[in-house]
Amino acid sequence: MTMARPALPTLGRLLAGMLLGLLATAGADTPPVPDDVAAWFAAHGSTAATTAGEGLAEEADGPAAVGGAFPLHLWSESVRTGEPAPHPVVPREEWVAAYSRDGTTAGTLVAWRVDGEVALASVDDHAELAEALVPLPAGSLVVEEPLLGAFFTIRDEEVTTLVPGFFEGPRAAPLAAFAESLATQLEGLVGGAAEPEQEGRGWLPVAAAVGTGVVAAGGVWVARRWRRSAGSAG
Repeated sequence: MTMARPALPTLGRLLAGMLLGLLATAGADTPPVPDDVAAWFAAHGSTAATTAGEGLAEEADGPAAVGGAFPLHLWSESVRTGEPAPHPVVPREEWVAAYSRDGTTAGTLVAWRVDGEVALASVDDHAELAEALVPLPAGSLVVEEPLLGAFFTIRDEEVTTLVPGFFEGPRAAPLAAFAESLATQLEGLVGGAAEPEQEGRGWLPVAAAVGTGVVAAGGVWVARRWRRSAGSAG
């Protein structure tokens, strides 16, 4: 009996499918917060938030308590133009966590990498964002839209608004509907010409981007953000 050999194209597709499956499995096992980042928050987060937060809040009796860290992202250009692609977010290589003082949610702190080492990027008193982070499941993605001062999370192509800022849309919506709403609003603000700072290093010049009226309403929040030198914590 003669056995037929599988055609090479068929074999190639089979091997490719196996390879893609292995890659997908490896990606699923990759922690959303790298081990060294998690270790930095555990070892230095409380001290950083306590020291830096003293100038942002009223006097507190005890040290700051820091919650779990979440990876920060920006929306991809495809989402911002209303046509979401398979990869809707762009990693900022920054991680954010909420902190509390005397049992009260007080603000957030952000870590990034400086010359390969995890370091403090910023501390603020954005209590609204901090409160939104507290109930999030571990591994959730936090997505910022700088032009609107808004924060979101996305899971299974469902977008949930954490902090609306100037975003005018439903609290929860499918990604396609959210992207359409976001694109319309961004187009109305800046004519679709402005791009967010993809590396997340610093804050966009909001005054130039959205005009005096928006700054008047949101300038207080923006002013609260401040950067410390990389050597202040590490």
